[in-house]
Amino acid sequence: MFKKVKSIHLYLLSYFTVNILFLNMYPFMHSDESWLSNLSRNILQNKSFKVTESVFDLYPRFPHSIKILFHSIQIIFLKLFGYNLFTFRLISLIFGCIGLYFFYRILSKYCTKNIALIYTILLSLNIQFIYASHFARQEIVLVCIEIIALFLFSQKKYTYTTIVCAISIGIHPNSFIVASVMGSIYLISLINKKIELRTFIFYILGLCISAIIFILISIYLDNQFFYHYFNYGSTLNVDANLIDKFKNFDNFYYKIYQMISATYYTPDIRIYFYVFLVSSLYVLLKKRTLQNISIIIGIIIINLAIIFIGRYNPTSIILMFPLFYLLLANIDNKYFIITLFIISILNSSINIYPYLNNDYESYLNNIEQYVSSDSKVLANLNTEYYFENDSLLDYRNLYYLKENNITFEEYIYNNNIEYIIYSEEMDFIYNSRPIWNIVYGNTYYYYEDMNIFLNENCNLIGEFTDSTYSMRIVRYQNENYFVKIYQVK
Repeated sequence: MFKKVKSIHLYLLSYFTVNILFLNMYPFMHSDESWLSNLSRNILQNKSFKVTESVFDLYPRFPHSIKILFHSIQIIFLKLFGYNLFTFRLISLIFGCIGLYFFYRILSKYCTKNIALIYTILLSLNIQFIYASHFARQEIVLVCIEIIALFLFSQKKYTYTTIVCAISIGIHPNSFIVASVMGSIYLISLINKKIELRTFIFYILGLCISAIIFILISIYLDNQFFYHYFNYGSTLNVDANLIDKFKNFDNFYYKIYQMISATYYTPDIRIYFYVFLVSSLYVLLKKRTLQNISIIIGIIIINLAIIFIGRYNPTSIILMFPLFYLLLANIDNKYFIITLFIISILNSSINIYPYLNNDYESYLNNIEQYVSSDSKVLANLNTEYYFENDSLLDYRNLYYLKENNITFEEYIYNNNIEYIIYSEEMDFIYNSRPIWNIVYGNTYYYYEDMNIFLNENCNLIGEFTDSTYSMRIVRYQNENYFVKIYQVK
């Protein structure tokens, strides 16, 4: 038995070893990563899940349980490896490798061992998969859960399938997408008399009970959970009607195809749009089995679930990729496989190469020359991994100064802020408004007061350029905006 799976073990070990060398380089560090880990650190320090992120005081944040399991995982790794970007990206890489192993196990049930290994390797080389496995967010954890659920279902272990999908609610709200995919597979299997009605009912009841448990925990953490959660969702357009959500759906794909984004890195996956389209048509024409039809319907369900949620985050597209590769595995033509290997290696290399000079540590080292890690600062959230907990306040708070009847000067002195780390991207955003108001809110309400304060109440003690982290808007990165460090008088 060991000989049969020895090759996949060796490959995953090699894959993990190679990728761990590039964790801090690719992709560039995004503030979502420090946003999540900051909350994990604050939970650990306060020994309570009732807290929110320490970097926000005016920005409305309220505790809930929908990500409680993910933060628990982060806390374990934080205690083991310390508080840094590498620690939290390591979680993603590990879940990525676990997902690849179970993907191999799924294919091994329906294909030869060689084909199973080949398509597992091809999935691992896909740039979107590499990206998700290097990004300290929950997407790759959900991908891993999706693959494990598919594996358990293929093994007819329906109780465990239900449990895996049920606990995923504690990872991210997009667990709804995973649950929907598996629900469609359950339903198709029920219609075709592959499972019994009670199995399907058990799945639905399991998810409902789990959802109720997480909701009750959320109410315990915040007795106004429903109001606060849906109010925050409205700021992300989640409460829009389905017709409006559907109208924006084509724009979601257009932006991914054209690599258009605000602050998120979007890899070039245009070639895969055509590969997946051709493979899906091939399967429909030549390999129209119940299993393949279920996979195609699962892909459609993912898209419908994304529309229903209405949160068109480009990172969510990775949830479709394992299903597409399950379809690709129907094609065992050696010329197709060789072509796909060439496409995968070239595409990933082209996407990764420009970021090999990305040095997040250098960015933090530049800050270290002027500011100690325990100083109270107002700065961008992308500086978070340098500072101690409760030291940093993020720029996102400033949009709410007017709402709280506080001037910029009062905010600085009330919070005993000693340093302001100011990037010239703030000038760009202000001069370009309202186009980039989504980054920090409308800067019109505080920009002029902030600059008056910087000129009259602060000393410029240092500045440096950074090709990546001085500008968060992706299309304008690499233009060497200055980061200026001011000391409050």
